[in-house]
Amino acid sequence: GTSTCSPCVSQSVSRPMAATCSSVRLVLLFSLALSILSHLSSPFRLGGRVAKLKIVKKVSRMSLMPVRERRATRVLSSLRDKSNGIQSRENAIQNEVQKVDGRFSSLGDPEALFYLEERNGKLGRDFRSVIEAIEDFTTTCTVSVEDNNEENYDAVLHFLPPGELRNTIKSDIVNLGRDFAKLNDRAPSLKLTLCLTRDQRCPRFHVDKVRSRLLVTYAGPGTEYLKTGSRNWFLVPPKQLLESPVGDLFGSLRNMVAGRLSNSRYNELALTQGCEIGSAAAADVLVLKGAAWGSSNGALHRSPPLRNGEARLLLSLDVNENEST
Repeated sequence: GTSTCSPCVSQSVSRPMAATCSSVRLVLLFSLALSILSHLSSPFRLGGRVAKLKIVKKVSRMSLMPVRERRATRVLSSLRDKSNGIQSRENAIQNEVQKVDGRFSSLGDPEALFYLEERNGKLGRDFRSVIEAIEDFTTTCTVSVEDNNEENYDAVLHFLPPGELRNTIKSDIVNLGRDFAKLNDRAPSLKLTLCLTRDQRCPRFHVDKVRSRLLVTYAGPGTEYLKTGSRNWFLVPPKQLLESPVGDLFGSLRNMVAGRLSNSRYNELALTQGCEIGSAAAADVLVLKGAAWGSSNGALHRSPPLRNGEARLLLSLDVNENEST
C-alpha cells in the first residue's frame, strides 16, 4: 500500500505527497546506509580480493597518562590484539582441516567452497526416459546413518519399478549418505530430499543457510555454481558483516534493494566481471559449503534454467539438525 510520513495524517495526505515522502524516506535510508558502510573497518576476503571497511571508534576521554606511556600502551594493546587474532585464525583453520577426512577431504581447505566429483553420465541417461511421463513430486525423509541400508529407500524411490536401475540408485544413496555424514562430524542422521521438477526452483545465486549440502542431479541439467571469481559483497554480504552490530540494518537495506531487481539483473550484479560459472553434469556429486561452515562465506549457486517441459530429478542431502550433535 501507499506509505505516509505520519500515521496521524494518513487520511489527509494526497497521493503525490505520499509518494514524495516515500522517496525522501528511501533517500534517507540509503544515505544512512552509505554513511555506515563508509565507516566500517573489518577486512573481508571476497574470493581472493580484500575489501577494507572502516569501523567507527568511540572517542574516549583524554587520559591523564603521559603521552609516551599512552602511545606505548596503545602499541602493546594493538600487538596483543593482532597476535590473538592471528592465533585464533590459525586455530580455526587447523580445526577445520582436522574435521574433514575421507571422500570429501579437499573441503578441509578453508579456501575451498565446493567439491565436484564427475561421474559417468549413463545413470542420468537411464533416468531421463523413466521420468518423462511422471508428474512433479518432492519426497523427504530422515535416514539414520547407523542403520543406513538400501531397504530404507524403497518408499522414496516409489516411482521406479523394481530392477537394476532402482538397485543402482539405492546403493548410490547409501554410499553418499555415509560419506556425507563423515564430512559433517559423523552426523547420526541425515535429511534426504528427492525432487522431480520442471521449474527453476532457485533462480538467484545464493548461499544455503546450512553447514554443507550434497546435490546430485540424476536427470536433467545440474546445479550451477561460482567456480572462480568474486561476489558482490553488497548483494551477497560476507558472514562477518551480517554478524556485526550493523548486520540487521545492512541486511534490511540489502533485502530492500534486492527485492526491486529482476532475477536476471540480480544475477548479473551478484557476480563480478570475469567470474566463471560451473555446472554439474547429470550424476555428478556436488558438495557445497554453506553459511554455517566455520568462517566460510559459503558457495554461491543456483538452480539451472530449464527448457519448456524439461524435467530435473535432484537428490539433496542435509544434516538432520534436530538430531545432530
